[in-house]
Amino acid sequence: MVFISKIKENIYKKSLAALIHKNQSRKKSGKMTFAAAKKVLLLFDASCLDNEKALKRYKKQLKEQGKKVALLGYFDDKESRENLSFAYYNKKNIDWAGRVKGTQIAPFLKESYDLLINANLVSNQATEYLVCLIDAKLKAGPASTNTQVYDLMIDLPANSNLTTLLEQIEFYLKKINVSTSVTA
Repeated sequence: MVFISKIKENIYKKSLAALIHKNQSRKKSGKMTFAAAKKVLLLFDASCLDNEKALKRYKKQLKEQGKKVALLGYFDDKESRENLSFAYYNKKNIDWAGRVKGTQIAPFLKESYDLLINANLVSNQATEYLVCLIDAKLKAGPASTNTQVYDLMIDLPANSNLTTLLEQIEFYLKKINVSTSVTA
């Protein structure tokens, strides 16, 4: 069983590295600021109702700032859902090696975003892979060992909540101008 886990891990790492390399070569140079971001994608854990509520409040705040906002939630099961106010993906959309795929995420892969925020308190493999798949000028999220996935990572204490993460991401994005130029 350990052998199979190692194979899965190696395939995932190679796939992620290829995506990161592809993103770096595709990234356009320039500056992106929080104020300049007009099109925002928020990824979140939809399994927790409190997260959904917090994200909907944050989406409203961003819309009031003139930003177009899309939500993509993750459910940690294989159940189908209807009548949600946001798009979602779940375990059905994750292959055996931890890579996200499928028709649920296809519309997000066709779009280009100014800002992508992974609003999960802890980064996970599937979400990191999805972050790499999606075209965004600026990517922010929780601290990760895969430092090339995000342009900005926030490391929070264990007792933090989603609202704190979003406040911290916005605080730092407002303070800095992130250069999206790629160095070879």
